[in-house]
Amino acid sequence: MTPDLSECEGFEWDKGNRGKIEERIGVEVAEAAFLGGPLIGTDQDHSQEEQRWFLMNQVGQRHVFLIFTLRGKKIRVLSARFMHTKDVKKY
Repeated sequence: MTPDLSECEGFEWDKGNRGKIEERIGVEVAEAAFLGGPLIGTDQDHSQEEQRWFLMNQVGQRHVFLIFTLRGKKIRVLSARFMHTKDVKKY
């Protein structure tokens, strides 16, 4: 089951995730990945303490892969990277 993001009121960024995401793909790219009908699925392997989802989408000329969770009405991006060629083919 995918999350209902229509009720979300933005993103939760702090020192713990902002620097890491900025270094890998950029905070703006991570936020833009949620626009335009991304592919979202459940990340069962890593959902022990809280529900986590993966997201795949194209932002500009690049494909991105994110792991995120919901904290209240905020989206918290936990991990982000540009997709490898094999990932793009699966997408």
